[in-house]
Order: sequence, then C-alpha cells, then structure tokens
Amino acid sequence: AATPSAVLDPSASSNLSPPIRFADIIPVALLGLHAFYGTGHQSTISSIQWKSAFLLTPTLSYPFSVVTVVLNSVGPIFMMALAAPLLALWNRAPLSTGVDTQDSAMQVKHESTLAALGMMIYYASLLLGTSVSAAILRRHLMVWKVFAPRFMAAILELLAVDVAVLLGVAIGVERVTRRVSTMFKGKATQQ
Repeated sequence: AATPSAVLDPSASSNLSPPIRFADIIPVALLGLHAFYGTGHQSTISSIQWKSAFLLTPTLSYPFSVVTVVLNSVGPIFMMALAAPLLALWNRAPLSTGVDTQDSAMQVKHESTLAALGMMIYYASLLLGTSVSAAILRRHLMVWKVFAPRFMAAILELLAVDVAVLLGVAIGVERVTRRVSTMFKGKATQQ
C-alpha cells in the first residue's frame, strides 16, 4: 500500500502509488451531484435558475445569458468531471526509482484515462437508469413533469462530463506530466 512515508523508503517498490479503481471515482462523481443539488438545482425544467442569465448584464444578451445559465446548471458536475482524470496524479511520487520517466508518464496517462472512463461510465449508467425508468413509466401521469426532465438532465450531465474529462485528459494531465518530467529530469539522472 502506498503511504506518504513509503516515498522515503528506498527499498520500496518502484510503483509507489496504487492503481486507480472505480471506487476512487465514485466519491468525486457523488460530490458533483451533491454540489448540483446542494446549490438549489433540481432536475425539472421549472426549477432552472433563470436569475443567472442576468449575472453579467442587467438586460438579456444572448451569448452571455445562455452561457451563464448553462454554466450555472452543469457547472458543478463539469468541475468534478474535470478533476476526475487528475486523480491519477494524486498520491504519486514524482520520481520512480528504476523506472524510466517516459514509462512513468505513460502509466499516469493510462490511469488518468481509466479515471476519465470511470467517470463517463458512472454518468452513462445514470442516463441508462433514467431512460429505462422513463420508458417503463411512459404512461404515468407525471412523465412530462418528473421523468422526462430527469432524462433530459441526465443527457446534459453526460455531455458535460464527456467534455470535461476530455479537457482534463488532453490539457490537464498532459500539462502536469510534462511539467513534472521537465522539473525532475535532471534529478532522475543524478540518482
């Protein structure tokens, strides 16, 4: 198991961090949903916070108003999905003894891709559940009041998660691994 003191032990294994698991992704996904519902949002059309459209301007201006409403609605989920690929960088030693820096960078990119896929699978399973419930309850009296808006919200959440994890892997993880490898390149050759 990787502990903070394992970095100081030279006889420890070269792989100082445990691989990312789906159980590590679930709290981040739940935190995104908690932030969504904790800020007063609901999965109904009538509860969209329209006051956020007037955040930048006192009158309605279409490019800015639409962007602020969308960011207000899917912002917490977007931010947590953006952070999910960066979980692969958590609790990882910058220098691995006996391992090439390219191999270490490839392992980090592999694990961040797995974390991104885990987040996408979690929200895709939520979408699957809402679509099945909407299909089963299609004759229900409240289908357009409860089930269809939840289905539409799940679609928007999945789209936000997909965009966020792509940005997190393509920009965030690439930038961090490049900076860490250039920072510790000279120290890796000294050992």
